[in-house]
Amino acid sequence: MKRLSPVAADVRHEPGRDALLRVLADQQVGPTRFMDRRTRSLHWPIRLLTSAATATRAVPLCGRQFSLSPSEGERAGVRGNDFAIFILFLALLGIGSSNAAVVTEDFSTLPASRSWRTFGDGSLFAWNPTNQALDVTWDSSHTNSLFYRPLGTVLTKGDDFSLGFDLRLRDIAIGVNPEKPYTFQIALGLCKLSSITNGNFFRGAGVNRTFGPRNLVEFNYFPAFGEFAPTIAQVVVTTNGQWFYNHDNLLEMLPGDLFNVTMQFRETRLTTVVKRNGQNYGNAQIIEVQSADSDYRIDTFAIASYSDGGQSPPQFSGSILAHGSVDNVSWTVPDPPLIVQRGARVGNFFRVDFDARSNWVYRLEVTTRFQQWYLVAEGFASTNGPMFLQDTQLASDRAFYRVLGDRP
Repeated sequence: MKRLSPVAADVRHEPGRDALLRVLADQQVGPTRFMDRRTRSLHWPIRLLTSAATATRAVPLCGRQFSLSPSEGERAGVRGNDFAIFILFLALLGIGSSNAAVVTEDFSTLPASRSWRTFGDGSLFAWNPTNQALDVTWDSSHTNSLFYRPLGTVLTKGDDFSLGFDLRLRDIAIGVNPEKPYTFQIALGLCKLSSITNGNFFRGAGVNRTFGPRNLVEFNYFPAFGEFAPTIAQVVVTTNGQWFYNHDNLLEMLPGDLFNVTMQFRETRLTTVVKRNGQNYGNAQIIEVQSADSDYRIDTFAIASYSDGGQSPPQFSGSILAHGSVDNVSWTVPDPPLIVQRGARVGNFFRVDFDARSNWVYRLEVTTRFQQWYLVAEGFASTNGPMFLQDTQLASDRAFYRVLGDRP
């Protein structure tokens, strides 16, 4: 069977293996989503953070998904004229003002203490304190399930980033559901959390305005099925449903072997390098994301066990059951888009000054009892540089403020 050539930048499909050339163009085959070559266009919060007293010390903030409550940080208040505004310093916001934020995770201790969370069936993911790794079950008979951690920012095609992890499989089987006898993928990568946790999200739906994936930069492995080769694959799916992929590594990920995966995005190019037991395994895979109308919003790293529901067309549906471990996860992303320089009461106003990044929307919100937050000011940063938001109506003798950033 002739191998498919690497995909050009203007291609919007992801065959996933060479054998699918026999399928009619414009069809989608289960999780491998074979499509034609025609172009298809189909808060994140920054938790606050400052006080009514003058706070000239810079406080770096990042957009992890915390529940903001006094128990999660140190609380200090300054009272004047019977009015107090409290400042919250979250202990985990340990990112300085360098050019990039680096996160590493070796799972040597309980990951829940470092903002790792689960979605869906959490029993598919278990911390292994003996091996100091994360044990993972990829079971497509379950609903979409994730083990994830927010990046602390929102990435677009204009941002450089890198991602790395170790993966070791113990066993893997496809066609475990007799009604879905073909292959399906295991997956790790970057996503937009609100997209992937949407009830209408089905990874095998392909290009589909209602059910198809959005906002993914993902590593996949499809085991062999029948006479068709296994595939180590990478894919980028944009906000508007365009697909960019490379599936030229028709190699097997054998159980027991240790695989190290490194993905680097630089100037619209995603380069993926795979090593097996310390040696390069196949060629470096490259995806060019150059289309003018292609972009994405990425805010989370996730290990994903996808449901095999919603595959299109259903007669080529696949299923999978695999067990393995993930370790030594790391990523490098741009600095968080907000550093508070000053928070102070000015007359009857409360004002927050911060360094903003261009093309971000910032919102100042207030609460008195952490039961509901209220928007008091909003602004769009058209350039990098100083910015401020202020509350012009101080209606309580005690208040807590936060600044949220979003990338439209």
